[in-house]
Order: sequence, then C-alpha cells, then structure tokens
Amino acid sequence: MSMKDLYRAEFNQGSWDSLVTFFEEAYLNVDSTWVECAEQRGFRRISAKFF
Repeated sequence: MSMKDLYRAEFNQGSWDSLVTFFEEAYLNVDSTWVECAEQRGFRRISAKFF
C-alpha cells in the first residue's frame, strides 16, 4: 500500500469527526484557569462547526 493509499484510508471525514469530538470532550476537562490564561494570550477555542 502506498503512502497515498494509506492516507486516504485513514484520514476520511469520519476520522476527522472523531478527532474533533475527542478534542471537544478533552476541552471540557481543562481547568478553567488554564482556559482563561490561554484566552488572555490570544488563543481561543475553535468550534467543530468551523470545520
């Protein structure tokens, strides 16, 4: 199997959706102090709806 075939097999929309869901759930467990600090430094949460 070529790298191109491997990429296409693994990185389909379902895989990306699962990855986004994983990070969305992980975000809910981040300490609110860390979230506030990140926001003060210019980082912001990107909604899965963005993708």
